[in-house]
Amino acid sequence: MRASFIAFASRNARLLIGLGIVLLLMWGLQRWVAGAVAEDRLQSEVAARRADSAADDRAGTVAATQAAQIEQENRDAREAAAGSDDPLKSVTDRLRAQKAGDRRAARPAADLRR
Repeated sequence: MRASFIAFASRNARLLIGLGIVLLLMWGLQRWVAGAVAEDRLQSEVAARRADSAADDRAGTVAATQAAQIEQENRDAREAAAGSDDPLKSVTDRLRAQKAGDRRAARPAADLRR
């Protein structure tokens, strides 16, 4: 058995060397692709974290602005109620006036003719 293998290897040495080189190249290519995939995943994760951080910052800014606006509206309504004989009516009138002003400010310029 051993003699037949040595005879086969000596007759087909070039074929076996070529096969070895092809297998080595395939292994190297597989390792290179695996490294490139890992690097791409890492870059994608970093980009996602940056985008998530930016979205969190923006959401915090919007929430703080909205909270300040609502607090101001509530303060104005309390002041209107404190200086009136009918606090409920003055509060609702004040809130309606604010909301109507907001709607007029949000309306496009073409709609201001009304």
